[in-house]
Amino acid sequence: EYWVCVPETYTPNVSHGLIVWLHPAGKGGRDSEDMVNIWKPFLEEYHYILVGPKSGSPDGWVASETEGVMQDVKEVMGRYTIDRSRVVAHGMGVGGRMAFYLGFNARD
Repeated sequence: EYWVCVPETYTPNVSHGLIVWLHPAGKGGRDSEDMVNIWKPFLEEYHYILVGPKSGSPDGWVASETEGVMQDVKEVMGRYTIDRSRVVAHGMGVGGRMAFYLGFNARD
């Protein structure tokens, strides 16, 4: 399960970057509205899409959720025009640790 923010300026003719937001423990994706409000100007100006997978655990992310996150990312990449060299994982707290883990263990 995940949420996606696609800028209103999106067009399939323009390649977009992808930011994978990994929420902190206890949020369970309920921070989506805040993240969209914070990131929206950046997404529109620099051609990025924001995706927020949801952890299955109330305590936050665990390494065994890597495949699920990657499946969400691949689904979004199949739906939109994404520049594979502009995909980044970002998070806060345990979400930041998961982003770090993904950066080293799911580079594809």
